[in-house]
Amino acid sequence: MNNIKQHLNNFYQKLCATKVHLWSHCLALLGWFLICNCISFLFDSDIFLFIVGSVFISGTLFTLFIIFTILELIFFKKFKIKWNFLVKNRYYNIFWIIGIFTGVFIIIPVYIILNCLRFIT
Repeated sequence: MNNIKQHLNNFYQKLCATKVHLWSHCLALLGWFLICNCISFLFDSDIFLFIVGSVFISGTLFTLFIIFTILELIFFKKFKIKWNFLVKNRYYNIFWIIGIFTGVFIIIPVYIILNCLRFIT
């Protein structure tokens, strides 16, 4: 049991270490955008405007995610966000981790699948 707890603690520390990168915050924003859209979709009556707005905002956030990732990997290899609020705030950790997991496990696969379907049809 201690071995599993130690592995989870190491994973959590490594995950929090990525929080100093801009691309991780864009990915967390994508995740929270999906969560908010799912909630607002339940109460929204105009589906066309909802779809257009969702596509525009998620496309913009995904483009920023890709741009920040490329810029940081190529040009700013030693770049780190030095704000203590982002790095040491435990409440922000919770919101950031929920956004990251939502972004990684839902948004990126859905975006890839939709693009593949678009090329097939």
